Amino acid sequence: MTATEELRALLDERGVEWTDGGNALLWCTVWHGKDGKQWRMTENMSGMLTELKSWHVTPAQAIEATLGRGECRMLRISEACYDDIECSECGACLWGFQIDMEGEGVKSRPKYCPNCGRRVANG
Repeated sequence: MTATEELRALLDERGVEWTDGGNALLWCTVWHGKDGKQWRMTENMSGMLTELKSWHVTPAQAIEATLGRGECRMLRISEACYDDIECSECGACLWGFQIDMEGEGVKSRPKYCPNCGRRVANG
């Protein structure tokens, strides 16, 4: 399977519409991300070169697209509140997670923050 075929299958799986912008020498797939940005991946017919481009992205979007959103930690909001935790990065409050009463931390927590999308490092 070529990189182009794999990309298109992954886009199809997610219900993302794409167009073929290729020619005799290149396979080219164009789609719009959930942020509305246009993305294009090009692969030469030998499969030796692939290139990913986007237009009108901010520096923060470029970092997220290539390096990810980063990590956060889930912190107990207060000693009096045993079911509430918050994200260390965006401050979102999450309720209903099991906290160890002996102070060892949260017994269950999300793998990703539902607000900022960062991976929870202590999850």
